Amino acid sequence: MCQVNLMKVLQIVYSCIPGNYRGGIAKVVYELSRAIVQVGHEVTIFTTNYNSGVLTDVPLERAVCSEGVTIQYFPVTNRRWMWSPQMRSAILNFAPQYDVIHGHNTFLALNKYVIDAKLNFRLPAFFHIHGALDPIVINKGIIRKIRKLLYIALVERRNYDAADALFAITETERRQISRFTTKPPIYIVPNGVNMPTKSPMNVSRNDFRIDLRLHDGQPVILFIGRIVPKKGVHLLIDAFARIRRKYADATLIIAGDREQHSHYVAHLDKLITQFNLANSVIWPGFVDDSRKIELFRTATVFSHVSESEGMAMSALEAMAAGLPVVVSKECYMADAARARAVIECEFNAEDLAVTLENLLFNTQFREEVGSNAQQYVREHHSWLTIAKNVVDIYQTALDKK
Repeated sequence: MCQVNLMKVLQIVYSCIPGNYRGGIAKVVYELSRAIVQVGHEVTIFTTNYNSGVLTDVPLERAVCSEGVTIQYFPVTNRRWMWSPQMRSAILNFAPQYDVIHGHNTFLALNKYVIDAKLNFRLPAFFHIHGALDPIVINKGIIRKIRKLLYIALVERRNYDAADALFAITETERRQISRFTTKPPIYIVPNGVNMPTKSPMNVSRNDFRIDLRLHDGQPVILFIGRIVPKKGVHLLIDAFARIRRKYADATLIIAGDREQHSHYVAHLDKLITQFNLANSVIWPGFVDDSRKIELFRTATVFSHVSESEGMAMSALEAMAAGLPVVVSKECYMADAARARAVIECEFNAEDLAVTLENLLFNTQFREEVGSNAQQYVREHHSWLTIAKNVVDIYQTALDKK
């Protein structure tokens, strides 16, 4: 391979508010971009003024800098498809200034803008799929299934076929992607995580537990993420009710925006009332990155049992914090499970309850899993290592020009 010189990279994503993420993809794009800058290249992110569906007050159509990454926000005219004529014009105007363009927007109009830039300027183009072609995602509801398959056939497959390469998070996702396109190479690039400078597990939890009125030693189960059905929060509440029958002082913290999917939250509230859990479930609301660290310091166990997941950022972050993490098999973390860096369970309340109990009330087992988790993410999910691999893939495409 040729010597890698300074590279100018343009990332395209529907949402990116550093430190205030309402979804894992936005954080992946920002952290990957930041790491690419750290290894010696320039990165600009074009994104919208929506934060995963929530209209956000950001400076429009002018560059802002965050930790060396340039970010430019554009308004959208249709939030369902994220149509943004202003972004499309900016991409076509400024694309010749960049060496590669990288999209992260399956089923959204922004991917078409990426391919337009490639075709107009022979700009190497890449797509991250981020779990969007998982059969569980595509087959969810007959109407949605038909719409997604039609969109793939009429629009997205052409985007993918025209790309220089695609990125899968796991080998399972690589196989899923290959069902729809076999033209570009598919590289496996996992999500990364930043290791805390000081492990939250080694920091006194008293301050945080006092704020939440929790006594030392009180078992705490933590969930952080979007409060939607696929995340299995209803199963977590059911499992927690089973645990409370034996351990009356256990507490469940559900962190996330209660307003964004209010119908589902109303269903969860009914479950909590039904199980008589109102005094043992804490809703801290949406948490930014700084508050997330505080919650990791407070928790005993982290639960992320999802119906479908590319590779959950919140689970990786909890692992980096030294927390034992429970995931469902649908989270595709089998390699970590084999290393006993996470504990897998079935996507049902009964198995989740048993798995959580084994961790909550077996200190040696819990500490072993937490230690394994930190070591595993340090070895396999370093953003700097991932960034270097991605840059090498970019360079491979540039060498072919």
